[in-house]
Amino acid sequence: MAQLCHHCSAYAILPAMSLRPAWYARLEAIRKEILERDVPFLDREAVEQLFGLGRRQALRLMKRMRGHQVGYAYLVDRADLLEHLAYLARSGRPRLEEQRKRRVLETLRELEQERESLTTRVALPVRMVQGLPEGVSRVAPGRLAIDFSSPQELLGRLFALAEAAAGNFEEFARTLEGIDIEEATGKEAGVYEQP
Repeated sequence: MAQLCHHCSAYAILPAMSLRPAWYARLEAIRKEILERDVPFLDREAVEQLFGLGRRQALRLMKRMRGHQVGYAYLVDRADLLEHLAYLARSGRPRLEEQRKRRVLETLRELEQERESLTTRVALPVRMVQGLPEGVSRVAPGRLAIDFSSPQELLGRLFALAEAAAGNFEEFARTLEGIDIEEATGKEAGVYEQP
């Protein structure tokens, strides 16, 4: 697909480049290095080296900057190259690209955390002490204490507590001392009312 060069001559239709060049992040360093070079033109090899591009990508970029062929060499005017870099800096494209990269990296970090949470092994306490899983104790009416030494151990004890309640709720309620099943559920045993 062809694309019109915005800052160059209006009649030049140029081949489309990648929407997200990796060199956007180094735009200022590239500009400084070009300013240090005391040459009127840069050839393809110099553009490849400056921008970290391959042959074809360098040629496409040079065409966007009104490059031209002289004999077997393809050249771009140093001033045109600097003008193009200034245009890109003003356009905000490199900043948008940096924001996009940050969002992608954040999403990758979140996915990695999710993957780790899915693969975390939780050691389930098997032993019950007074109707509660090991490491879980009733310290006062309406209060439980859970002893743990790692997040995995905490999750395991919470899971075992939920299983103890689901397995035999009546016994679980009695274990919590003084709570009978009707109080805990708010309805008579065996009776279910639709909301």
